[in-house]
Amino acid sequence: VEGNWNRCFKLSRGKYVSMLHDDDILSPEYMKSVKKCLETVAKHSKKFGVIQANFKIFRKNDDLPLLEINNNGELIRFCKIHCLLTGKGPVSPPSCGTIFSRLAVIELGGFNESYFPCADYLLGYFMIVRGYDCYISKDDFGWYRFGINESVKPSVIQDTIKCNYYFLRWLYKQSLFNLHLHNCCNLFSSQCRQSHSLPHYKYKAFLLRNLKNFQLVSMFLLQVHI
Repeated sequence: VEGNWNRCFKLSRGKYVSMLHDDDILSPEYMKSVKKCLETVAKHSKKFGVIQANFKIFRKNDDLPLLEINNNGELIRFCKIHCLLTGKGPVSPPSCGTIFSRLAVIELGGFNESYFPCADYLLGYFMIVRGYDCYISKDDFGWYRFGINESVKPSVIQDTIKCNYYFLRWLYKQSLFNLHLHNCCNLFSSQCRQSHSLPHYKYKAFLLRNLKNFQLVSMFLLQVHI
């Protein structure tokens, strides 16, 4: 997947690249919303990196939920402290018309395949570290269809949690209060190792439950020590 994304960025010729997948639907107001957002970027950003699309989620047989659209170009800017608090960068799934600076992605070497399945949001964090301005749109850019795909396979869920663990451990070591967070990481890792004896269906539930719990505990510790 990452190799395909990188190829697209190299072949594109525009200043911006918008990502859209087969399980995305763009809002009829998408172009108007993006135009307003890029006008905001032009006024306030000297080194633009990405605008993460806001979107609503639906399932295959659901009606499309209502979108929140104001077309005023309002954006939320990410910073490094957001990554510390949430354990994530400014990019989640680059879906529904997420807008990247083509040159920023190429300069950073693109999406690193060795970070699968977390290469998308890690790229967003590296953008922040390198001084790029990263945003999320307040307007919904469209809809994302949640269904059976690669991202919900048990092996991919497990790899996501492992990637989160190693990324968070590295991230928290950059801070002055890493001892408690490092211990939190080790505790989570120990629980994961013990879970390998669980039946397949219980193991998937364990991974999903503990990914959320681990992020909540990490956020609590960060708020206590900041």
